Amino acid sequence: MKFLELGTTCKAVVCCRVTLLQKAQVVELVMQNENKITLAIGGDGANDVSMIQKAHIGVGISGQEGRQAVLASDYRFGQFRFLERLLLVHVRWSYLRISKFLRYFFYKNFAFTLCHFWFGFFSGFSAQDISAVHSLSKPHLHTPGQNNEFFNKKIFAESVIHGILTSCIIFFVLYLSVSNTTRPGGMTQADL
Repeated sequence: MKFLELGTTCKAVVCCRVTLLQKAQVVELVMQNENKITLAIGGDGANDVSMIQKAHIGVGISGQEGRQAVLASDYRFGQFRFLERLLLVHVRWSYLRISKFLRYFFYKNFAFTLCHFWFGFFSGFSAQDISAVHSLSKPHLHTPGQNNEFFNKKIFAESVIHGILTSCIIFFVLYLSVSNTTRPGGMTQADL
């Protein structure tokens, strides 16, 4: 544990002249005892593979020795200097994009699903089918299914057309409502 205490007081830890298992154990030690994101950077040899795979983020630097570490990594670079751009630019962009996607994902699902929920109150929850007992005792109720009355080519075509029209309405209402929000410099209000 003294090693962990010493290591966590440092901004970065470089482990050299250790076995491949020890490299992975250092990463695992930090992951299990600290609430920190781990970044492991390996060269081009096979001795860094377990460390790269164990860390939250694994980076492989291409070189002359081999491609095992590069193939096992999450990100690959030809030179170490590209790491700065990954961490300071692309990680931020990725976080913003994922956050925006997740916000939209939950918004969309709540908006769509709750419409059905609210409709239940206004329809008296009457969208109930007959019970299993009635279905067994009245076989003539199966006739519409045998005649494809609930799903056939005409109903399928109507559903496709309805979906296309709905998507056009949603898209163009939103597109036209925000089409003039781009500023002269090319930035939108959301970018500010």
